[in-house]
Amino acid sequence: MIRLLSFASGVPALIYQIVWTREISLLVGGQMEAISLVIVAFFGGLALGARLLGAWVDRIPHPLRAYAGFEVLAGSLALISIPGIRWLGETLPAAGAETWLSLAGILMIFPVTFLLGGTTPALLRASVQSVDTVARHAGGLAGVNTAGSVLGVCAAVWMIPELGLQTTLGCAALVAIILGLIAFTLSGRFVRPELVSTQSTAVDLTLPEVVPLAVAFVAGVATLAFEVVAARMAGIQLGSSLYAWGTVLAGTLLGLALGNIATARRAAETESPYLDLARIEFLASLLILLGLLTLSPNLTVPSSGLTIGSILAVFCGVFPPALAMGAAFPFLVRISATKPALGRAFGAVSAANTAGGIVGALVSSFYILVAIGPAQGAVACAGLNGILAAALSQKSRAGRSQTIALASGLAAFFLLSWIALVPPELPDNPRVIHLGHGRQATAAVLLYGDRRDLVVDGDPEASTASDARATEEYLAILPTMLHPNPQRFLEVGLGSGTTFGTASRFPLLELECVEIAASVLNAAPFFEPDNRHITTRKDDRVRILRGDGRAHLLKRRGRFDIVVANTLHPWSLGATGLYSREYFGRLAGALRPGGIAAQWLPLGVIGEDHLAAILRSFYDAFEHGALYWGAGNVMLVGSERPIERLGAERFDRLAPLVEDALGRIGIDSVAAFNQRRIADLPEILATLGDGEMLYDDRPVLEARTYQRDHAVARNGENRLLHRIATAARLKSTRHEPVALFIESRAVRSSGDSESADRLEKSAELSGFEPARQTRLLRELAAANELRAPGDERIALEAFKEIANEASDFADAWFAIAQIEYRNDRFAAARDAMERVVALQPMRGEAWNLLALASWQLKDLGRAGHAFSEAVTAAPFLPEALAGAGGFALSRNDVKTAAEMLRRLDALAVYGPLKEATALRQRMQSLR
Repeated sequence: MIRLLSFASGVPALIYQIVWTREISLLVGGQMEAISLVIVAFFGGLALGARLLGAWVDRIPHPLRAYAGFEVLAGSLALISIPGIRWLGETLPAAGAETWLSLAGILMIFPVTFLLGGTTPALLRASVQSVDTVARHAGGLAGVNTAGSVLGVCAAVWMIPELGLQTTLGCAALVAIILGLIAFTLSGRFVRPELVSTQSTAVDLTLPEVVPLAVAFVAGVATLAFEVVAARMAGIQLGSSLYAWGTVLAGTLLGLALGNIATARRAAETESPYLDLARIEFLASLLILLGLLTLSPNLTVPSSGLTIGSILAVFCGVFPPALAMGAAFPFLVRISATKPALGRAFGAVSAANTAGGIVGALVSSFYILVAIGPAQGAVACAGLNGILAAALSQKSRAGRSQTIALASGLAAFFLLSWIALVPPELPDNPRVIHLGHGRQATAAVLLYGDRRDLVVDGDPEASTASDARATEEYLAILPTMLHPNPQRFLEVGLGSGTTFGTASRFPLLELECVEIAASVLNAAPFFEPDNRHITTRKDDRVRILRGDGRAHLLKRRGRFDIVVANTLHPWSLGATGLYSREYFGRLAGALRPGGIAAQWLPLGVIGEDHLAAILRSFYDAFEHGALYWGAGNVMLVGSERPIERLGAERFDRLAPLVEDALGRIGIDSVAAFNQRRIADLPEILATLGDGEMLYDDRPVLEARTYQRDHAVARNGENRLLHRIATAARLKSTRHEPVALFIESRAVRSSGDSESADRLEKSAELSGFEPARQTRLLRELAAANELRAPGDERIALEAFKEIANEASDFADAWFAIAQIEYRNDRFAAARDAMERVVALQPMRGEAWNLLALASWQLKDLGRAGHAFSEAVTAAPFLPEALAGAGGFALSRNDVKTAAEMLRRLDALAVYGPLKEATALRQRMQSLR
């Protein structure tokens, strides 16, 4: 019965922790800051409660009644914690509120966790009759309690999206209260037993009390620090979703639980607890290092999501070390609880272990991840376990055989450490040219040719190519052109910086951006010149701040003419707080009278129901609005005043400022700009009707969209957009072109390609450029399928046919140039590439190929100019840097070659690039 109560007690406790983390993150901003705050309040309360209440239960005759009281009172306080936190969020002023809200959040959480800290000592004191069996009982109780926590994680991941944060916490609190009442009913059967001891004198447990507590503290540091770094690595592999996070947490807790249970009896019976504990700690260190073989992510591959393979890889990296670290706890109790004051002793070791966990989690979050990264951080955790093992082996007075075993183990440790830290062999395409770790996220910049992608915790977030770049540019252009006289611009979420850089091209008085992840800020320079050097150039109008977007919007109420949201994908962990009605209300609240807010929305992954929910939530925050077609996605625009169509005079005045960007988007006239308007607010709301909206309390997006079949989602989204566009077309023929195009998408996604082609052609004939671009990209993809190794003649003819029909389609000319160059037809390659650079002057890969072709043709003047343009347009393209360096050496320009080599070396995230090695060898041969 005692173990059953301990198991059940773990369920609501973890639900409390998860709900509080989500609620605090919405309140104070910042997922990592919220987690750290809850860690301090949650584990700090547990530690202090275990220490003080553990000593108190030694003195009362009915420890089970104390447990009952702890659960009932904790559950009652938990019931009011969420309303209390929300009341504080509404009451405290926005300016400087984070500090006060943090303290208030701790005050709401701490009393509950303080009481929970006394539950396990009370259960232990109610069941143990001999000091000799303390370790066995403690390990068993801790194990089943942690197993209950696994169930709590699973329950929370399911309940929160379905029931909401407050209801989920209420259910958990009611479960705890019922447990307390059951325990109180049974308490008469469990009078505190008197403790006896038959401990063998051969067991040396005579160290000062502080030593076992120090061991427990260090073990706690290693355990929680490893959990934090493992969660980051697992998140990069599995994706930043609610289910991925729940998978990691559940796997870790399951390992700790089974470890506790597995060694409980051994810990009680062994005559060499220090030696056994040393072996366990050393095993943990080796398992951490072995786990890195599957846990350490490949940053050149975006997250695979929750597949069987990815889950097994993460499980093999997380579960075995957690199992070993969980196995240590019964031995920690054994070397600490040697006196009749059982509750006090157990409370002390539990408090020390928990306090170490707090330190480990905070140090790992705020220092290790930032300074050395998660993989190296895991090696550091393994080293800490190894040091602890060595210290414990000294206490055990190990014999010669054990000393030899220790030396062999140390050799294995250093070998595995070396293997874990050896830079991986990565492909040439993509290349990792920047890697930055931070408290919030790990950001990597991947290079595909001269295209650069920003990948944040395994999820692609921005790119310099095609629709992704056009989306970031359009997000700045659309609202800024629609507003009659914008002066102040705010972007929430920096991304690659392209949106912010595009906004800076307009005559605005003030531009402000807030980005929560320092690693994303540090990655922005690798997207120059596409982002207009926005993070490195001096511009008195520009301010880039690190902080949480939700909190920042409250501080800047009524300040901006334009607010754009360039935020997480809807399925990412924590994304609901950036797509909720409350958040969109903050966007509206940050606007000056007549201001415009814009939000981009990806398609193909959300599904009809959630697309509708996001649209309802956004437009409910504004009196007026419109929906625009973007670049393979949609743009939501809202304002307190009617959003007029763009006039010719304003377009003619502003278009030259962003002419190249408009070209990438497919806008060459005011008519083309206005054609993208799918519908106005009345038609949108009439089509959507009444239905679900998104609220902070229910993070349904990140739970449900992650499970969705993308083909089914795309079909549903297209149907909804078709209904909205049809409603607008019935009201005005101005919506005809975009409605035809959206209908073609809906028909194509249902499988009728022939009808879709006819509708798409009608939209194209109406002058709707996205229809033409979509057709050309489809034809380009079909031509690429015709490429065969060693024989690209059929593909070449297909590309030429496309280029002849659409002479302004640079991608077709680029493909022609590539094939011609590979077949040593350098003049033809040069001619095709001249067309590409004329159409796309900032395409560095094209300039580089033009330079190489010109060099082969002995046109050294054109080659030198083209190499110069290549490294200007693509300053991070290794082929361009190496080509420019080699060309400089051929002209005896050693200084330029050395500069190109320096820039190549700066891209060496995982060791020297092959281009740098070749250029360095060539320079050395000339000396």
